Formats: sequence, C-alpha cells, structure tokens
Amino acid sequence: MLGHIKFWHWLGRIAPMMALLALCLSIWLDPEHWTEYVIITIAVAFGSIAFAWWWWVVYAVKSLTEMLAKSKLDFERVVTEISSLKEELAKGRRARIIERDNCSKEVAEQVIAQQISSNERNCYATDLIINDSSLEEFRNKLEFYFELYNSLANE
Repeated sequence: MLGHIKFWHWLGRIAPMMALLALCLSIWLDPEHWTEYVIITIAVAFGSIAFAWWWWVVYAVKSLTEMLAKSKLDFERVVTEISSLKEELAKGRRARIIERDNCSKEVAEQVIAQQISSNERNCYATDLIINDSSLEEFRNKLEFYFELYNSLANE
C-alpha cells in the first residue's frame, strides 16, 4: 500500500513538469512531421528522468538530514548516560570509603581526588580482566589467572 502512495506522490510531482515540458517543446518546435514528434517524445523522456532524479536527490538529502539529527540526539543521550554512570561509580567509591574509614563525605572526596583515575590504573595493570560476558566466562577468566599466577609464584 505504501508503495502505491509513494508512486502517486512521485507522479504528482513529476507529471506536471513533464506536461509543461511537452507543451513548451510542442509550441517551440511546432511539429509537422513524425520525426519532430519523436524528438519531443525523447526530450520529454529525458526531462522526466531529470525531474525524477532531482526530486529523488531532494528526498534523499531530507532523509539524510533527519537521520543525522536523530543520530546526534542519540549520541548526546549516550554521552549523558555515560556521565551519569561515572557519577554513580564515584558515589559508590565515596560510600565505600566513608564506611571503611568512618569519615565524612568531604574527607572521602579528598581521598578520591588524590587517587589515580581508572584509565591510569588500567595502564599500570599487568593483566586486566574485563567482565563483559557471562558469569561462567568470568569465572573461567578468574580461574585462568589464578592458575597462572599460582604457578608463577611456585616456580
């Protein structure tokens, strides 16, 4: 059904321009012989292709603009979510420090400010276990590194 609507939508845009082109060529050439009618028909065919292509370009640019605007909004939403996740992680660290050291929120903030960032900490790590899969795979990773370091310690 949508295909039929699109067809009539395109035809409604292109048919008036084709008719106008045919009328202008008929008046300008004043056809008297069948070859002149063929020339007008060929010119109208090429004109309709050009008109259709032009409207397709306008539609494609419109669709691309809408897609880019939506992508920008999605990207901004992702950035906002990441920022809120970082804040939640910082709150979690702060709560652990307050509970562990039995200190105030301000002291916990000072402790966090003196620590290196997670990115810097990852740079110094010999091995980094990324927990981005199932519990089973995470346990397998832990077991692997436990066996590895246990065997290195016993050498």
